[in-house]
Amino acid sequence: MVRPYRDRAGLFERRFTVDGLTFNFEAAPGAAVVFYIVGGGTRKRRYNPHFWLDFQDVVSVEDGDYFRSALPVFKAARALLLEWAFRDRPYLFRIEASTDRKEPIYRWMAHRLAKRLYGQYSMIEEHETFFFYRNHSFGADLS
Repeated sequence: MVRPYRDRAGLFERRFTVDGLTFNFEAAPGAAVVFYIVGGGTRKRRYNPHFWLDFQDVVSVEDGDYFRSALPVFKAARALLLEWAFRDRPYLFRIEASTDRKEPIYRWMAHRLAKRLYGQYSMIEEHETFFFYRNHSFGADLS
């Protein structure tokens, strides 16, 4: 389930739920696209925040061992990323793996995104970071 959360000063922010676990998705032009757990739980495990300040408590899916497969989470994040890219047409965004363990799945996701965005965005891979640059033909507004 995806529900509107808020848009602030160029920030596209949405909450979505997969198997009882709630995530926050954030995207802004020029920035890294991120999604992280904010509440709920699965049959395997309940999310328990460790820090008083929310921004310090960013937990990844595999670090928390919440699912047998994180694929449904990536599909929901991909749908939101595509919604944002086609709606707002950001000039640049990136996705990046925060650990070596995450790198193969982010690479897989980035290449699937590149196929879906073909013609609108070009992808450049640099280490574990995948940059997506908007092609001029996709929007005359370069802001």
